[in-house]
Amino acid sequence: MAALLSEYQAWIALALLLSMFALFMAEAYPPEVTAAGFASLFVLLGMVSPDDAMGVFSNPAPITIGAMFILSGALVRTGVLDALAGVVVERASSAPRLSLVAFLLVTLVASAFVNNTPIVLVLIPVVIRLAHATSIAPTRLLIPLSYAGVLGGACTLIGTSTNLLVDGVAREAGLAPFSLFEITPVGVVAAACGLAVMAILGRRLLPDRGEASAGILLGETEYLSEARIADDSMDGRPLGEIGLFKAPGVIVSGVQRGTETIRKDLDAFAVKKGDRLILRAPTSELLTLASHESLKVGLRGTARLTAEEGDNVIVEAVVAPRKWTSGRALASMSLGRRFGLQVLGAHRHNHIPGPELGVVTLRPADKLLLSGPTAAFEELARETNIVSISQAAGRAFRRSKAPIALAALAGVVVLAALGILPIGILAIMAVSAILILRCIDADEAWDSLDGSVLVLIFAMLIVGRGLQESGAVELVVSALVPLLSLMPGFLALLAVYLLASLLTELVTNNAVAVVLTPVVIGLAEPLGIDARALVVAVMFGASASFATPIGYQTNTLVYGAADYRFADFLKIGVPMNILVGIAASAAIWIFFT
Repeated sequence: MAALLSEYQAWIALALLLSMFALFMAEAYPPEVTAAGFASLFVLLGMVSPDDAMGVFSNPAPITIGAMFILSGALVRTGVLDALAGVVVERASSAPRLSLVAFLLVTLVASAFVNNTPIVLVLIPVVIRLAHATSIAPTRLLIPLSYAGVLGGACTLIGTSTNLLVDGVAREAGLAPFSLFEITPVGVVAAACGLAVMAILGRRLLPDRGEASAGILLGETEYLSEARIADDSMDGRPLGEIGLFKAPGVIVSGVQRGTETIRKDLDAFAVKKGDRLILRAPTSELLTLASHESLKVGLRGTARLTAEEGDNVIVEAVVAPRKWTSGRALASMSLGRRFGLQVLGAHRHNHIPGPELGVVTLRPADKLLLSGPTAAFEELARETNIVSISQAAGRAFRRSKAPIALAALAGVVVLAALGILPIGILAIMAVSAILILRCIDADEAWDSLDGSVLVLIFAMLIVGRGLQESGAVELVVSALVPLLSLMPGFLALLAVYLLASLLTELVTNNAVAVVLTPVVIGLAEPLGIDARALVVAVMFGASASFATPIGYQTNTLVYGAADYRFADFLKIGVPMNILVGIAASAAIWIFFT
């Protein structure tokens, strides 16, 4: 058996890699769980020694990524991003077009120095306000917001975790470290091309759903919910004669009485205490029903909302791309028992999420309407992949500390650019400073860390080491060289870029970055192309994910914040992928070869 494993080690490693990618695409488990499982297999099969597996924890990339998450959290906590966005919104009514351009540029520049996911998350409600101020449908602005975040993140080494991770893998392969602004010329070209594509094609390809957006501006998303009749005040009355359920937008689709569900001739159905009404309603009407003394709205066991419950806030939340909820009904997740939250309704784009609220199984980009104390939402965000997109913040801004947070970030950027210290060391020092000076509390700082990303990165580094030690990388390189050698150098570079971009639309970008980086370094010498050029192509290709709402987390966030359809991203995203890819590859060819 050992001899068989040794003889076919490279092929076994490739088979494991393909199996891992298949599980990534199927989303049977969260990506970090899948990656950790296969990393363990590589160790168990002897493709990675225990010492080498532990050695990946010395890679500086994950530590730097974690520190940058905390710095991003400090900028949010001190109100820096909110203040920048507020300035743009204030000027929107007097100069709407200039305000829109300025807003995208602010997003792009900020994303170059702060992780782009929290930036987009914070700016979603601001964009909706901006859309209202300029009388533009939010569906025409939120996709550009996500794309600006993606393009900005690719402009510097610290703008996205993918760039830092590729740099870390390249260092292990023997390449010199990338400097902070080494990829910026390419990033500027790609960003300029992307903004031009959005400006030229956006008018025709971005959806303009005016009627739907009017509801979005007012928070009028339609939710599937249920209402249990809590007293006998409605006993014997036909459903069609009860004014509460005849309000605009309220649709009763069924009545549950015991184990029986009635769905026909509902107007004539006489209700009584204990009946559960399955219904759909816009936000305001659903909250109106929830405030009625005779009804208990939401999942069983939730309490009625009243004006006296001042500690409660109402939050719209969106499910991020990781499928922790796979196969589980909403009722079985016990959000009320675990977090003290009321689940008032569930929403899915252009679909009814289920026959009734309790059996809904959440998917990425689904929305939930939740009620509860602010502290409960902090715990929810910490333990799950349900993230708030409302402005119901759990804690007040520390605006007086904003100069300190900005100075910490500026110190990292300037000192790294001057080569005084490595970026990772500078980022850790900056985190220490903002914690000591109370820009952000320790618990908030640790909450800013995305543990799933760090686990995924460490696991994929082990997988990458296994692919190299087993000979799988060499096997892939030998297979690709004859094909790519038939192409001119620029086309070979473009092919690498497009391969990274395509894979990123299907599986997590950090996994693509770890797998492809050693492969393209191996391709460099036989193709006669500088290895740094191919590595930069992987950086940009693994970040430039525009064509689907699930390829990059910022896309998923905006998809869940407006009346988008999957095809909306394809229409504008495919041209973006192609044109930005060509422009970025041309810039890489000019600056790195």
